[in-house]
Amino acid sequence: MLIASYLLYAKHPEMKSGFFLVESTNQYFPLHSQVFQAGKMAGRVGLYKSTPAVNAKADRQPAYTLGGLASSRISGIFFPDIYHPTFGFGDVHGTNDLLLVEDSPTHLKTFVLKGRKAFQRDIFQLWGDGELSDEMTALIQEAIPAQGPKE
Repeated sequence: MLIASYLLYAKHPEMKSGFFLVESTNQYFPLHSQVFQAGKMAGRVGLYKSTPAVNAKADRQPAYTLGGLASSRISGIFFPDIYHPTFGFGDVHGTNDLLLVEDSPTHLKTFVLKGRKAFQRDIFQLWGDGELSDEMTALIQEAIPAQGPKE
């Protein structure tokens, strides 16, 4: 099994870039530790989606960054496939872990592959070819609702 964790985030309807955890499988500390301390999402696990700073020396630019609450940056997310424009990938800052992200205006489906950062392009290609569908579906079916204050 390549995928260690699945996390589904929903966009908060009253926030520009705030997403809160809806359901997940298998706790993943770098993401599950991001708890909002105040405001509209106090007590919920979540993250922010924001436009990255431009780095003129970089060979590629992420479409957006995922920022947490306990740390300023979790990952830059890249969308390299025109045939699957909602499929993105990134890493978890400070680890060798890979994130696969399926983006929509209202949700972020996030899959964590521990220790697979070095194989990001190969794994992304497998995903685009449908080779990870069964594993992803199984994790989604095992997901449990996130704990936290009710809306």
